[in-house]
Amino acid sequence: MKRTLHAIIILWTCLSMAYADAIPGRWEKVERLQAGAEIVVSTKDGQQLEATFQELTGDAVKITYLGQDRELARTSIRRISALRRVDDPIKNGALIGILAGFGAGAAIGFAAGEDGVFDDFTAGANALFLGGMGAGVGSIAGAVVDKVHKKREVLYRSAD
Repeated sequence: MKRTLHAIIILWTCLSMAYADAIPGRWEKVERLQAGAEIVVSTKDGQQLEATFQELTGDAVKITYLGQDRELARTSIRRISALRRVDDPIKNGALIGILAGFGAGAAIGFAAGEDGVFDDFTAGANALFLGGMGAGVGSIAGAVVDKVHKKREVLYRSAD
């Protein structure tokens, strides 16, 4: 048991290092940003600004936040992340929504029993009917969520 636990910890550590985001204190990924890129800037005083990147000036970042241009000193920034759309088909989001919606609807319909949603239906028929309704709602919700999903890529993390 101990060996298995140690192996899992070592594997987890190795994978964490392999997928590490930004090297603390390194600015190179921010230097490669294109003007107009969507970013999230986390400041050391706790603010989180979803902004549009404008340019780098020495040791500062120029952004547009809520329609106003701002310049943030590198020393005041805890982390900068780029927001990127995930380019995957909406089919998988819709499929996950169908499965989740059907499961939830069927569980509710079955739990209601013989005298649940519709008095003339059996518990199984209630489960199928509500499961179908849940699948329809779930497919739409899953497709919409999948379409608007954005991934954050950490570009800069302060060394302190």
